[in-house]
Amino acid sequence: MRALHFTWAGERREFIPTMAVLSAMAADIGRTSEGLENTVSLASKMLGGGADPVFASVGLWHLLRASGATVSREDAYAQMLSAEVTLAEKAGFRQAFIASVLPSVDLGKKPEAPAVTAPAPQKARRKK
Repeated sequence: MRALHFTWAGERREFIPTMAVLSAMAADIGRTSEGLENTVSLASKMLGGGADPVFASVGLWHLLRASGATVSREDAYAQMLSAEVTLAEKAGFRQAFIASVLPSVDLGKKPEAPAVTAPAPQKARRKK
């Protein structure tokens, strides 16, 4: 499993999205949202820009702890809403979260355009 990284509050953070980290995060998000949210739907919402900051901060807390940071849940939530953490850092966290939960989503490449094909020649019509 490859390590993922993001910068948060000016520090580069690196973590490995192990099953232990992901399952603890999934259980915590489900418990926090009373079963209404899970990691995949949160990642999808992050992809579209509509994630609830409470649930996103739970994910942030898990990833920060997985990277070795000592941070409380309250601090993670406060940082999620803080202007002290840059938009670029928040975007980097979102990308790391999405990459850990949905590894098949390639956030770095645009999809290739489909090949252009010539229209099929039309058959000549006979006059009656």
